[in-house]
Amino acid sequence: MELSMQIALVDQQTKNLGKNFIFSPLSLTTLLSMVASGLKGETLEQLMSLLGLKSLADLITESCRLVAMATSENDEGPLLFSSANGAWVDKKYKLKPSFQQVLRTIYKADSFTLDFGNKLEEALKEIDSWVENSTKGLIKKSVPKQFVRNDTVLILANALYFKGTWARPFHPFYTKSKNFYTLDGNVVEVPFMHEFCRIYSYGTSQGFKIIRLPYKDGSQKGLRFSMYIFLPDEKDGLPDLLKQLSSDSALLNLEFEFEEERIREVAIPKFKFMYSIEVSDIMEQMGLRLNIKENAEMLEDLNPNAIIEDMKVCHTCCIEVNERGTEAAAVSLSLVGGGGPPPTEFIADHPFMFMIREDFSETPIFLGAVVNPLLA
Repeated sequence: MELSMQIALVDQQTKNLGKNFIFSPLSLTTLLSMVASGLKGETLEQLMSLLGLKSLADLITESCRLVAMATSENDEGPLLFSSANGAWVDKKYKLKPSFQQVLRTIYKADSFTLDFGNKLEEALKEIDSWVENSTKGLIKKSVPKQFVRNDTVLILANALYFKGTWARPFHPFYTKSKNFYTLDGNVVEVPFMHEFCRIYSYGTSQGFKIIRLPYKDGSQKGLRFSMYIFLPDEKDGLPDLLKQLSSDSALLNLEFEFEEERIREVAIPKFKFMYSIEVSDIMEQMGLRLNIKENAEMLEDLNPNAIIEDMKVCHTCCIEVNERGTEAAAVSLSLVGGGGPPPTEFIADHPFMFMIREDFSETPIFLGAVVNPLLA
């Protein structure tokens, strides 16, 4: 996903910092790549620009890379990372064979036929069941009821699951309650994980500091995934930190020096929450509407008089961080309807931003912020 889209998604959250947020750039990119594979004309050009791609060949190459990235099959390993794609079309319509082949061969997506018109509840249950299975039960209800009606034509989906064990887990013995200072000036008591006198990859920039917490991989290639925590210097500095994204791409690209530092104390709050967002609203603000009727090659023998609405893109994420590691999941749906000197401590006792990244390809998997660890 082009950095501008990630920035727009984060910028949207600065207007509503009363709750924690998280989204998955990788899940959204995979879904939008599937959508782009069935588009043409101006809409395709706009979406390709949003994805940072120049040609259909680039789209295929990038899509294969995204699908290949999540290949974890070992349910007993220290790190699980999997992705699934699916397509559901109403029985009154048929996917074009060319589009269905792309879904099957490039995106490894299964295609299903449902009866949205007469058996809407059954259709919703089937999709929710697929999502629950693909996210190991973390996300159970993902289909927005306000968008799925009896005249729904097509739903495309990507589901992402991540479970990582810290390379150096936090010992539960050191988990203690501690004050967390929220943006509105309140103080809440939350459980903090602690470690002492350990060496971490650590960096500083104007107004914030950052620490890298790697996950155990189990492979011979080294530590592939990490969580990065961006901690503002000021207790109320999260809004300013998020605004930096719009002017400094180096922040998300981690284009600054990390040093191996011995940190006297690291304190990170435990947190667990879920977040949903309608991404198509933000895309429209950026000038992109997914016009499926006029600029798509997805459906066969489409009646020119049929009323087909613009495609909606919805996104749900959840995450839990504790002493052992992190478990997170994301679901992205597209729906077509009718109608200075290094400090010696890292105490995350105030709102902060975080990112889970695949470090080999420098691909952000999840991106979010914690304003209150107690908010679910």
